Amino acid sequence: MTAKPKGTRPWFLISERKSTLFPKKIVLSGEKRFRGKSTIGGFNEQGTMLKLFFKVFALLKNCKMQKWVHTLSKLSAITAGVLLFLSALIITSDVLSRAILNFPIPGVFEVTGLLTGLVVFLGLPLVAFENGHISAGFFKKRFQGIHCFVDVSLFILLTGALFMAAYESYQEQVTAITIDLPLFPFYFFAALICPLVILSTVFSPRKNK
Repeated sequence: MTAKPKGTRPWFLISERKSTLFPKKIVLSGEKRFRGKSTIGGFNEQGTMLKLFFKVFALLKNCKMQKWVHTLSKLSAITAGVLLFLSALIITSDVLSRAILNFPIPGVFEVTGLLTGLVVFLGLPLVAFENGHISAGFFKKRFQGIHCFVDVSLFILLTGALFMAAYESYQEQVTAITIDLPLFPFYFFAALICPLVILSTVFSPRKNK
């Protein structure tokens, strides 16, 4: 019998995991054996690659990588809360300025929109680490073995797209409509958050239900 997963272990080190994509139960502990086969090495080249994959992440776990990712995710979420408060403060100031002084603050719409976008990206790492995304049970049960791969692939593409957008906006000196505020720092900052989202997804202590 293989022991049940304890504590907050990364999803790729969970001792037992059922998958509807395979007829047999997969065991991902110790030497990462497959039931029905002697060892994962029995799958020749594919098995060797998977074995190397699990050993690399086990090494990262031993380096307390999961703890650092969790800490950075919490700091990212705290920063998101600060920016959200700042956005609310700007909107409140604009409303009071219009009502009392009859003078709107220029660029409020653009600034609050950009800050809201950053709030969304800054909140993603902690949500990914705690596996708090909304998911459809129908797809989750049938694609349990590949959902992490899909998440990581999408964020890798998003990272490249954001860096390209930041570079293009810097080259063309794109600014907000009503104020002379460059947009490339916001694209660049959002692109820097994406690798943390990827790490949070990989090192998430996912539990199978």
